Amino acid sequence: PNNGWTETNSEFEYTGTYPASGTKTFLVQYTMHLQFYATGAGAATVALVNKITKKPSGSSYADVPGSFEISEVNEYTTGFGAYFHFHSVSGSCIVSVDAGDTIAFNFGTFAWGTYAPVAYATTAGTEGATMTITPIG
Repeated sequence: PNNGWTETNSEFEYTGTYPASGTKTFLVQYTMHLQFYATGAGAATVALVNKITKKPSGSSYADVPGSFEISEVNEYTTGFGAYFHFHSVSGSCIVSVDAGDTIAFNFGTFAWGTYAPVAYATTAGTEGATMTITPIG
C-alpha cells in the first residue's frame, strides 16, 4: 500500500507519521523498459539511464547514492537511417526520509556522439516504469 506517500507530477512526498518523529528508511526498487529509435552519429551507442533523487523539505533535489543505473549500449536492428533500441534497467537503493521529504524517479538517455532519440510505444507486455517503496526501518 502507499500509506504515508502522496504522488504529484511523478514526485513522491512522504507524509507518514509512523514512527511519530525521526527518520524513516525505505527500500526503493525501480524498473524501466523503453523502446525507441535514434538517429545521428552516436545513435548506435545509446543507453537508458535511471536514478532516484531526493529533496529534503525546503531544499533542492540531489542524487540518492547508489541509485544510478545504466543499460548496456546496443541496438537490435537498423533501418532507414535509424538504430532501433529496447532497453531495460532495474535498480534499488536505500532512502532515509523525514516527513515532507520528496523522492523522484528520473530517466534519460546517454550516448557517445550526437544523437536524437525518439520514444515510441513500448512492446506489448512491458509496463514502462514501475517503482516500489518498501519500509525497512
